[in-house]
Amino acid sequence: MNILLLAILPIITALIGWVTNYVAIKMLFRPRNPINLFGFKIQGMIPKRQMDIAARAAELIESEILSQHIIKNEILKINMEPYILEISNKLVHQGIGMRLQAMPLIGGFINESTLKIFENIMNEEMSKEVVPLAEKIAGECESQLDINYLVKSQIEKLDLINLEQIVRKIAAKEFKTIEYLGGFLGFVVGILQLVILLYIK
Repeated sequence: MNILLLAILPIITALIGWVTNYVAIKMLFRPRNPINLFGFKIQGMIPKRQMDIAARAAELIESEILSQHIIKNEILKINMEPYILEISNKLVHQGIGMRLQAMPLIGGFINESTLKIFENIMNEEMSKEVVPLAEKIAGECESQLDINYLVKSQIEKLDLINLEQIVRKIAAKEFKTIEYLGGFLGFVVGILQLVILLYIK
């Protein structure tokens, strides 16, 4: 038996293993559009199942993540009091105050000192409503937002090139590991074949 062939056998099988995994990874994305090959319709797994992936991703996010009230809890972390008090002060000085000042008789009694009293009363009452209002807003956002539809529609609308780039960015290291693992396993198989051939010989 040719000694050179025996010597390079593990290298050949390593190359075959690496190429096989490399092609398999490529076929996750390619061909993007279905093609007929010997009567079989061939298309990359991700382009072919983009709609299914979108639906499944939306279901997982809705059932596994949103069930923990993440949106509601994140909204409740926002300190709404400064915004509410800002609106309260604007209503007193630019809304109610200006209207009262424009009224005959009453307007003469409305000055900055009076408005300040109104402002303090308004702020005190509005401060009591900050937490209930925040909880109501958070609850409404959580119940009204159709996250399933939003996630699904966005993934479905993704251009296949952009989708491939996103997946590759996320799993670049894992894809390389799979390629190298294919080469390594191919090399091991080649060594085993070499041992068997030498043993038989």
